[in-house]
Amino acid sequence: MPGVTFLQGPSGASLQSQRDTLSAGERQILNPFGYDNPSSIQASLGYQRKLAPLWLVEGDLLYSHGRDLVRLVDLNGPTAYQIDPARLVSLTPAQKAALVRSQAAADATRPTNVANFPGGANSILVSDTGGKSEYKAINLSVEKQTGDDLYGLRLSYTLSQLKNDTDDINFRAQDANNFAAEWAPSLNDRTHTLSAILFLHPLDGLTLSVAGLFQSGQPINYGPDATQFGTTDLNGDGRSFTNQYTGNPDRAPGTARDSGRLPWSKVVDVGVRYALDLAGGTLELSADIFNLFNTTNLGGYVVNATASNQFQVAGQGFITRSAGPPRTFQFGLRWLY
Repeated sequence: MPGVTFLQGPSGASLQSQRDTLSAGERQILNPFGYDNPSSIQASLGYQRKLAPLWLVEGDLLYSHGRDLVRLVDLNGPTAYQIDPARLVSLTPAQKAALVRSQAAADATRPTNVANFPGGANSILVSDTGGKSEYKAINLSVEKQTGDDLYGLRLSYTLSQLKNDTDDINFRAQDANNFAAEWAPSLNDRTHTLSAILFLHPLDGLTLSVAGLFQSGQPINYGPDATQFGTTDLNGDGRSFTNQYTGNPDRAPGTARDSGRLPWSKVVDVGVRYALDLAGGTLELSADIFNLFNTTNLGGYVVNATASNQFQVAGQGFITRSAGPPRTFQFGLRWLY
């Protein structure tokens, strides 16, 4: 506010008379039509067969359709605006910047121009329950129980597809509430997942275990290059591509949502347990090594959205913003009585 020094602004009470004249860039209101409860329709078909006393094979078909998922809609959004990637061929950065719609031009296309309605807001957000998702998967597994044998194992492979048009409750369509253009693989989509666990019992009380989890890469979104366009807000709706991605910012021209992929995630863990009968109880010693090969995994772990590798700038080299845990050792001692 002009003429106001730091920490010496007017009180809230003194500004009450201006409540109906001050405009805002964005406001969120309750949905006047209410909300539908998110729900899902699920179906599965499975087959199991015992091939031998200790061997079991299993196959499953899985399907889930989510509906009435929560997302955000801009009731006063500007009209649609997309830059045709074919127009960008051989253009200089200045020529590319000329194709960007300014915020003033975008605001002029909003149903209600806040400049003509003091007290309003450029963007009026409301939560909407129009989102949907679809999950399809085939799961195959083989299991051998240990019994009195030297070893036991479980192998499981999943081929799946998870699509949606909203990834969280604050998800907004990239352009003009066009959620049809957002229908794409979810940020959590994994095409291939292979899990393997092997148990060995070479001696009484001694257990060796090896576990591996191998997953194909999660999706990547590509944002526009500000050095080429002068901004990351190409359609002028006021939302910029920053250090996170929730479906809000503009994507690079010609790139669909979640159109790239991270590398595979590969983790192998090993462990050893030894149980010793002692003084009427059992003393158990254990040692584990997680991520045995110290693999650098760029996805498939809990991470703050602002440090995610799942957004990159189109045309620039891959930037690693975070990585999964490195090789980790764990030792334990337990007394059972």
